[in-house]
Amino acid sequence: MRFYSTLLAALALGLAPAHAADSTPDASNAPPPSLRVLQRIFHPARPSEPFVDRGALQLAYPPHGHRAGPVAAAFVQDADATPAAEYVKAYVAANADAADAEEPVDLDAALYQLALVHPGDTQSAQWHVSSVKACHLAHATAEHFTLHLSAAGEPYALDYFVGPVPHDGACTGSAKARRRLLAEHGTRIANSSVALKAPTHPPLPSLRAPPQLSAEGKVVVPPAEKSFIQKYWMYIAIAFLALAVSGSPAEEEGAGQGR
Repeated sequence: MRFYSTLLAALALGLAPAHAADSTPDASNAPPPSLRVLQRIFHPARPSEPFVDRGALQLAYPPHGHRAGPVAAAFVQDADATPAAEYVKAYVAANADAADAEEPVDLDAALYQLALVHPGDTQSAQWHVSSVKACHLAHATAEHFTLHLSAAGEPYALDYFVGPVPHDGACTGSAKARRRLLAEHGTRIANSSVALKAPTHPPLPSLRAPPQLSAEGKVVVPPAEKSFIQKYWMYIAIAFLALAVSGSPAEEEGAGQGR
C-alpha cells in the first residue's frame, strides 16, 4: 500500500510542472485587446490626405482562451482623436474656398474611408480600407461596423456602413445644401454598432451511392420491379377457384327445392 502511495505522489510531482506550464498564459500569443481604426476623406481630384486616428474596436474573448476568436466587439472613440463629425466639418471648411470658386470641387465624388490596422502591420498597404460616399454623412444618423474573422478567429477585414442611405446609393439634395449642412452641423451619427462575421462554407453536395459492380467489373442491373398481378397472381387464382367451387346461394336453394 505504501508503494502505491509513493508511486502516485511521484507521478503527481512529475506532472505538476507540465500542467502549470500549460495553464500559464503566453503573453506572445495573447489576443489583441483592441484594433486601431483610422479615418480620412479621399477625393480623386485632390492630393491624397493621410489617415488620422478615429478610435478602436474593443474585442471581448471567451474566458478560457482565444482560439475561437472574439465573441463580441464595440467601437470606442479615442478621447484625443477627432470625431467623425468634426473631421468632416473641418474638411468641408478647408475646401470652402475651392467650392465657391468658378470650378467648385465636387464633394459628391469624395469618399469617407476607415482603415483597420492589424497587429504587426508595418506599412499602410497592409491596412484594410472600407469606404462610403462622403455625401451620405450629411444625413446619416447611424453607423455600422462589420468585422470579418478568419477561420482561425483572427480579425482581418472591416466593412463600414452609414444610414439611412437611398436604395440607389445616390446623393440626395443639392451639393451646395450638403456642403452647408456638413459645415454647420457636421454629421449627426448617434448610434454605432459592431457585428462579427465568421467565415461560412457552402453546403456539401449530396452524392449518389456508386453502382454495384460484378466480379467482371460490369454494373449489376437490378431486377425489374414486378407488377401487382405478377406479385399476387397466386392469391388471385385461389380466390377465383374458391368462388367457382362454392357456387352461388341461388343455385344451392333451387337444387334443394327440386328434391
